[in-house]
Amino acid sequence: CAAHLFISVLAYHLLSAIELTLRTQGDKRSWQTIKEQVASHVRSTLMLTNDQGVVTHLRVSSVPEPTHREIYALLGVRDPLKRIKTTAAHL
Repeated sequence: CAAHLFISVLAYHLLSAIELTLRTQGDKRSWQTIKEQVASHVRSTLMLTNDQGVVTHLRVSSVPEPTHREIYALLGVRDPLKRIKTTAAHL
């Protein structure tokens, strides 16, 4: 119960900081609008298995759209997520 409350308060403070930062930059969008706009910028995992049974996981991000880039710029966020490749021996 305490952990749930802590996460909720932490999320509320993060939301408040995001809204304040955007308002000081002159952006008047609501949180609901921002959430809907950035929801399409995703990170995916591709799992590939070769003939020998070796599994390769590729973590890749979609390319941010102009709306994503605008919101990230207002928040001072850059997209640091690079492609990550991990290989696991036989499953």
